[in-house]
Amino acid sequence: MTLPWCARRGALRIASAAAAIAVIDCASASDIHAIQSPGAHFELYRTVSFDPGQMPPGAYSTSPQSVDVWQHVREAATGVLESRGYVLAAPDKADLVVRIQVGRRQTTAPVTSPIGLQPTYPGYVPDYLPVVPPYHGYFDQEGQELVEGAFVIDAFDGKTHQLLWHGFARAVVRPEKVDYDHLGRDVESVLASFPSAAR
Repeated sequence: MTLPWCARRGALRIASAAAAIAVIDCASASDIHAIQSPGAHFELYRTVSFDPGQMPPGAYSTSPQSVDVWQHVREAATGVLESRGYVLAAPDKADLVVRIQVGRRQTTAPVTSPIGLQPTYPGYVPDYLPVVPPYHGYFDQEGQELVEGAFVIDAFDGKTHQLLWHGFARAVVRPEKVDYDHLGRDVESVLASFPSAAR
């Protein structure tokens, strides 16, 4: 079953946005965002299925790890949705269809590096001469090459295919290794505001 990627997304009037931060590394964090259509009635939904499509989101591209990451995101998302009362169903029978997209892209970040000696350099200026030493300061390098990974989780109405909920996570990643523990925590953070199933 293939759904149009955000075909009606521009027409949605998004009323609320939730943001959270999940730590990925000592020096980097994930950007987490989730929004819900104000016209969505999750009290009507009980069953869910996953769209098997594995296209990357937006300007991102696939990588050798994309299929594995997609499967881990799906497993984590399944666990969260089942804990909220949703029951897995066949695509043509489900109240909700969830689409997951994963990808990565090259990006750059400015890096500030010191040049010369700092004013606090020990022993450079005698205590009786409180002057700033010459040749000190900072400059910005052109940029540091980074790899940014992202995944998107969208929920569509199973009958109308209308977009009801959108979640997104983005973080600097190690291209050679996937941190599945942090990936799982990001999935939980993205889905933190996902409504529970109908009782």
